[in-house]
Amino acid sequence: MFSFRLLLFILLLFVFPPARSVVAADSPKEVKVDWQKQERVSKTAASLQVVVMPPLRRGSPIHQQAFQSLKDLEAHYVRFVSWVPYPNLRSPLSRCPEKLQK
Repeated sequence: MFSFRLLLFILLLFVFPPARSVVAADSPKEVKVDWQKQERVSKTAASLQVVVMPPLRRGSPIHQQAFQSLKDLEAHYVRFVSWVPYPNLRSPLSRCPEKLQK
């Protein structure tokens, strides 16, 4: 068993040499960028995640301005996320119906 482990260790040393020997062998490379030359046009789309919070509710002083700015952004993939910080705002069904009627 010991000889198998020793053989495996020696084999691994030759297959995966220590990192310092690999790094020492590499010389620094110089990268030149030509900002005037166009290689390709980016085809990305703006996306945005809007998280529910009290200032974004209707009637808030910034509600109209916030959603107008969101519209002006022209993001293609906007998702409205209701999550943990304000669990009572995410859905009216999270409260008891009796409490809503009072």
